[in-house]
Amino acid sequence: MQFLYIDESGTNTIEHADKFPYFIISLVHVFDKDKLKKVIKKYISKNYAELQKIDDGKMFKNGKFCELKGSSLTPIIKKDFASYLAKSNLFEVYYIIVENKLITQKMYQNKARAFNYCIDLCMTANLRNKNLPYDDYNIQIDERNIRTDANKVLQEYLATELGLKNEYIGDVTVQYFDSSINSLIQLSDYFANLMYSYKMKPKNYETTIQELLEKNIIKDIFIFPKNKKKKNS
Repeated sequence: MQFLYIDESGTNTIEHADKFPYFIISLVHVFDKDKLKKVIKKYISKNYAELQKIDDGKMFKNGKFCELKGSSLTPIIKKDFASYLAKSNLFEVYYIIVENKLITQKMYQNKARAFNYCIDLCMTANLRNKNLPYDDYNIQIDERNIRTDANKVLQEYLATELGLKNEYIGDVTVQYFDSSINSLIQLSDYFANLMYSYKMKPKNYETTIQELLEKNIIKDIFIFPKNKKKKNS
C-alpha cells in the first residue's frame, strides 16, 4: 500500500491571476508514516516557543498547539524545517504548479473537476515513468478542499483512469480529514506553501528548493498546462 497526502496553496483563479498567478498542489508520498510523524512532532517540540511566538491564530488554540500551517511560518522557520526534513529518507514530494494566466475559463468552471484532473495528470506521468510504483493507493486530503457532495468523485475518477483504463495502480481509496488531526496532511500543506512562497519570491527560497531537489525530496514538478501532454506522450 502506498500513501499520498495532498494539500494546496494559492488560489485557482483567472479573474485575479495577476495577483494570484499560481495554484500549487503538493502530493507527499510517505514511506513510513509512524517514523515521519515522530520526526515532525520532534521538530514542533524543539521549536514550540518560536512557533507560539510567530503564530497568527491558525496554529495554536487556547495556548495549545493545534496544527502546523505553512502560511503562518516565517521564511526562516520554513527554510529551517525544510533542511531538518531533508535529513530523513521517509518521504518524497510531487508538485503540481498550475499557471493561472494560461488556464482557460472552461477549465475553472468546475474547480473540483480541475483539481481532480491535475491529480490524474501528475500521477499518470509519474506512474508511467516508474517514479510511483504499481500498488494499491490510499490518498488523504484536507477536507476543506472538497465539497461534501463530491467526496467520492476523485476516488472513482482515479479508479477509472489509473486503475481500469491504464492499469497503473491496483485499488485506490481517497479519504478526507480535518487537517488539525492529520499531521501528514499538515506536512503537505507546508510543502505546498513552501513552493508557493518560492514561486512568488524565488530569491528567498531558491537555496532551499535546490537542496530538496538535490536530496531527491522533491521528486517531480508537474507544470500545468505546460506538461499536460505528458499524459498522452
